[in-house]
Order: sequence, then C-alpha cells, then structure tokens
Amino acid sequence: MKVRSFVCGSYEEAEALLGIRMAKTVCNNTVLSLYPGEGEDCIQLRLHDYSIAFLFRDRVRLFSRGWRTATTKGRLNSVLPIEWNIYQEKKLWWLRNLRSGERMMFFEGVEVHYRKK
Repeated sequence: MKVRSFVCGSYEEAEALLGIRMAKTVCNNTVLSLYPGEGEDCIQLRLHDYSIAFLFRDRVRLFSRGWRTATTKGRLNSVLPIEWNIYQEKKLWWLRNLRSGERMMFFEGVEVHYRKK
C-alpha cells in the first residue's frame, strides 16, 4: 500500500491545508487540527491519536511520544522547516540544520524556530 505524504513547513502552510475546517486527515492515521489549548495560535499534528507536533506562528514543538518509528519520524519531518530534518544514527534521533550543519539530539518537546523571511 502506498502511503500518501504531505508537507507543511510552517504554521501558515498548515493553516492553508486546513482551510475552513477544524481538522483534516492529511495521511494515513494522521490528522492536522486547530488546537485551542496553548493560549496562542496553534495547530496540532496527531498520529494514531497522539499529539506529535504543535505548530505555532514562529516555531514548531516536536514529540515522539515514545514511538521512535520511521512513520513518526516521517510525519515530524513533514512539519519541519525545509532546512531542518530528523535522522537516526546508531538508534538515536538527531535534528540537523541542512544549511548550517548544526545538529542536536532530539528530545521530547524540542522546538525549532522558523527562519525569518
């Protein structure tokens, strides 16, 4: 079975994907939805009913929720700014900035800020 993919590397792109809806299925078992609980504009990405990413206007907050799988990593990469990606090396997850070469270990709740245009 071929899995559909999506890309939304910013809050604005996620907002455009949602359109006028409160929630939208963007991939198998993956839902993008408005999230009113953070006190600021926020869109969440849920995989199998687990919130794995919160997109804010200036940053994205990432979680694996203990599911360090290729699917989770793929969904998280779909919401990262284009210059960032998550990869695995020796069973550890890393965040890498493809422009600067900066890298840091992935941890629950890590935030990546969008580059100012």
